[in-house]
Amino acid sequence: MTAVRRGMLLLAALVPLPAAAQRDVPAGHWAAEPVAAMVRLGVMPLAAGRFNGSAKVTRAQMVGIVARMARSLEAGKWAGESPPQPSTGKVDKSTLKGPVSRYDLAAAAYRIGVFTARALPPFAGKATNVSEALVRAAMPAKPAAGPLRTELAFLVTNRFVHKGSPLLKADTQALTGLEASRALAEMISGLNARRTDEPEKRIQLERPGGEGHTHAPADPKP
Repeated sequence: MTAVRRGMLLLAALVPLPAAAQRDVPAGHWAAEPVAAMVRLGVMPLAAGRFNGSAKVTRAQMVGIVARMARSLEAGKWAGESPPQPSTGKVDKSTLKGPVSRYDLAAAAYRIGVFTARALPPFAGKATNVSEALVRAAMPAKPAAGPLRTELAFLVTNRFVHKGSPLLKADTQALTGLEASRALAEMISGLNARRTDEPEKRIQLERPGGEGHTHAPADPKP
């Protein structure tokens, strides 16, 4: 082996390789940038070195994606991330009721994550009291055990999923655009609630029909 070849091999070992997602995502693909970012952030990991962007996302898979995204946002990993340029193409609204591909989810979730990271209140180092408006969902009977249940329990405990969330089913049903939107919105509301204190003293009020809710008392007059 010549000295030049040895030098080239050494240089190749020192220079960071491009994102592994590029292995099956063409460089000019419309979702190449958000895909690489979601892989880099650890939100949508690869399977055997491939992103499989055309594959449909299931509810069970979305549980892990939302959990990893919530953890990465709380850890401040999104600092410095910049949103990609908005698409100038026509929006396909059929995807709202239809299944969502990994390409679709990567593009939408990355853009949402960037702006969420910028808008979240500063983190004081520990979670605040969670808003009473976020009703804790009940853990479903399935899955009985394993990593999926652990991730689902994380979402439920931190109120990153709400009552009636499609993610609570954690099944192999393909996720729709509307379900993906709801899952991301609930996760963001949970993150915001963990960083926003509520008043300690509340007045119990009654809604028509007898349903109670709380309201912070007005400041006393001087």
